[in-house]
Amino acid sequence: MEVVEQTPTLLVTQCRPDKRRLLIAAAILFSAIGILILCLTDSVVTLTCRWSAATNGKIELVTSSLFGSRTREAPVEAVTRVVIKPGISRGNGGVVLLTNTGEFSLATLSSGRANQLAGRLTAFLSAPGSPDLTVRQDSRLSTYGISFGIIAVGVLVLALGFETVVCTFDKEASRIAIQRKGLLGTRRAEYYMREVADLRTEWVSNRKKGKVVYLVLKSGARVHAGWPGNSGAVDATRRFLGLNGGR
Repeated sequence: MEVVEQTPTLLVTQCRPDKRRLLIAAAILFSAIGILILCLTDSVVTLTCRWSAATNGKIELVTSSLFGSRTREAPVEAVTRVVIKPGISRGNGGVVLLTNTGEFSLATLSSGRANQLAGRLTAFLSAPGSPDLTVRQDSRLSTYGISFGIIAVGVLVLALGFETVVCTFDKEASRIAIQRKGLLGTRRAEYYMREVADLRTEWVSNRKKGKVVYLVLKSGARVHAGWPGNSGAVDATRRFLGLNGGR
């Protein structure tokens, strides 16, 4: 907090968060984590199993995400066994198709439902000519909720980092105006001087790693009036208001 204007009847102070750079860094970190989660986990996985004749067919796994789509295929007749391998997916393991040419993993599709998927695949493979089997897994809803929630936290922290608090103490009008300017707009609140009981500097938490300035009203309410800094503006404001303790 610093005094930007002072006359016998008017005092104007202005301040920004004491740890502004730290807040901006935290905001960037939160936003980056949210974007990373969105990029890595946003996907729609579709498995299509189709018999084209009594003895042959095709298994197709399509994974679609923000970066495009990826397709993997294997002949139905090449599958020799359906197994569940632990440790390759969440829940009780991931489904893997053993084929004549190697493994065809379905771990991205079988998270938490490996037994059910393995049973459906086994039934399909054991009945040549059966109807097509299509299994779809869409993780976008949960991914978007988590990602955008983290990004929103980052935006709010960033807005706090760029916030400027301007306090105007006007003796002629007997009013105090507190204006907050930031990325999310401007807010203004006014109070009568006769409502003020004190102006305090308090620690943000018990860890004592930051202080804030509160305007304490006679009703007991506390109004955030900025951050103290090291300029002595808090004492100057207390003296201007005629409060005890202003040196």
